[in-house]
Amino acid sequence: NSIVDFLELKNPSDHSEYLKKPEQESTQKAVSSIFFPQPGEQQPVLLKRGSALLGGEERELMLFTNGFVFSRVELDTLVNLLLDASSSGKMEKVAPDRITEQFSAIDVDDSGSLDHHEVRDFFRGMGITLSETVLDEVVHKFDSDDDGTISFEEFKSTMDELHILAEKKKNGSFWEGLSGNLKHALTKDGVTRILDVAFQMSDIKKIENMGACRDKELKRIVGKELAPLTLAVYLKDVHVPLVVNCSKPGHVEAWEEAFRKCMESQVADETEMDEDGGLSHEKGTGEWDSPNIDWG
Repeated sequence: NSIVDFLELKNPSDHSEYLKKPEQESTQKAVSSIFFPQPGEQQPVLLKRGSALLGGEERELMLFTNGFVFSRVELDTLVNLLLDASSSGKMEKVAPDRITEQFSAIDVDDSGSLDHHEVRDFFRGMGITLSETVLDEVVHKFDSDDDGTISFEEFKSTMDELHILAEKKKNGSFWEGLSGNLKHALTKDGVTRILDVAFQMSDIKKIENMGACRDKELKRIVGKELAPLTLAVYLKDVHVPLVVNCSKPGHVEAWEEAFRKCMESQVADETEMDEDGGLSHEKGTGEWDSPNIDWG
């Protein structure tokens, strides 16, 4: 399907070395379950998709009926988008006026240079939230004099250098020359992503909206300002939760509700709601041990 191609996923059953590192075990199982179900198994459905920060780094979160996936944008793709987000990828040379047009569109204060705020706002306009670390890396790709900004000369110089690489790649598209990591054409939204990590719904022990968190220590670590924007996903046998930051408080509630519906749907035939709104089952019956699912 399109997402399999988008993330360049492989069926672990057919590729024995794919996702074989010990720390990738849960991801391998989730990829198999979500994207390569066995004959007779129900086909998973993509329910929700959006940008978030995972551990302070920009990710795209995709929630399926039986699992969830985090993917990330490659740095070279971000550079490509900053240079020319509207290109179809088939041009041999970028016209000077096109370079000027692209630079001016990002340089909203007409200062003649692009600062971190302008670069961040450009990507936000495309629905991509960058962490400070990734933002610094993108700017550094252009910033040859290390003054913390991108001048027009640096912008054009980077474009020229990448165009030379493109010329050296026979029969390759312009974008293939920009980055050897781009193995297929850009998707319709212009963003190439790769798989970061994935989990099955059965891996989840607890999900908590940090805005209403009862864990004072974790809430202190997250911080008062970020707590209403944060969802903590606790996984079985993992002490530290996945800390997922959203851009708006309402997004946290939307993701929390989407996860809740997935879990309730998954065990609907064999589950009863407990008094606290969690899902409980009896031991020895293949059911959840109370309170394995806690909604905070």
